[in-house]
Amino acid sequence: MKKLKFITSIMLAALIAVSSTAVFSAANVKTPTLKLANTSKGVKAKWSKISGASKYTLAYKVKGSSMYKKAYTGSKTSFTFKSVKASKTYTFKVKAQGGKYSKAKTITFLKRITKLTAAEDLDMKGIVLKWKGVKGAKSYRIYRSVKSKNSFKKIATVSSSTKKYHDTKNLKSIESYKYYLVAVNGKSKSAKSVEAHDIYGYYDRATDAPLTLTIKKGVKYMDIYEKLDKYFATGLVSWKSLNKSVVKVNSFGVFTGVKKGTATVNATVAKGAYKNNKKKTIKIIVTVK
Repeated sequence: MKKLKFITSIMLAALIAVSSTAVFSAANVKTPTLKLANTSKGVKAKWSKISGASKYTLAYKVKGSSMYKKAYTGSKTSFTFKSVKASKTYTFKVKAQGGKYSKAKTITFLKRITKLTAAEDLDMKGIVLKWKGVKGAKSYRIYRSVKSKNSFKKIATVSSSTKKYHDTKNLKSIESYKYYLVAVNGKSKSAKSVEAHDIYGYYDRATDAPLTLTIKKGVKYMDIYEKLDKYFATGLVSWKSLNKSVVKVNSFGVFTGVKKGTATVNATVAKGAYKNNKKKTIKIIVTVK
């Protein structure tokens, strides 16, 4: 009798186990929610976690093909599909083990813009952005951030044939601006581009106050152009020391401290070399110690 009860218990446990598995693998297995996004490495698929599921299968197909292929099988809830080609369109779907595939999602792979520059224009009317185009893009969205606020906002959308943008919107003098672009094709968009930045109106500072410099007696100073870079568009500069007994300067901008004291050196920028295309003289107050 005891032996019969033992066998009956085993059979009952087995039936419960089979029943539980059957219930889990059928109607009770939820379908994951799938999201897609372009990254610099490929298309990233991310899906919701399903309680009780230990494995997921991500499938894909290329536009023009009717057959899905397996992209990933495992326990993770995200996967970056790297076998992509620029401007190609891919469709993905995912399922939890024992469940049904999710609703298919489609995305066009757009590469990230890796070459973006920003520079104040010669007329000091704005900042000019230039970039290298992305295959498959239908338009570009341009985002800007003001350093003092440190948050990006979209300022323009331009066509795919455009590779240059002149930003003149509400720019403030001596303010730093950052930019990034996103390539767009329908609902698909690329990862954020590299960032570029420039300081608008920085060259106005040449007339605001003189530059100060401290050098040692008997020592040559040859890095003045690094300090004056914010003033000049090119290196077309002429030099003049107003007190050569304290400091001398040659035609290449090399300073020499003659004796202890203070002297003024004028750096004159030729017309066409300065950012606003006018002749400028920057005063440099030199202290020799």
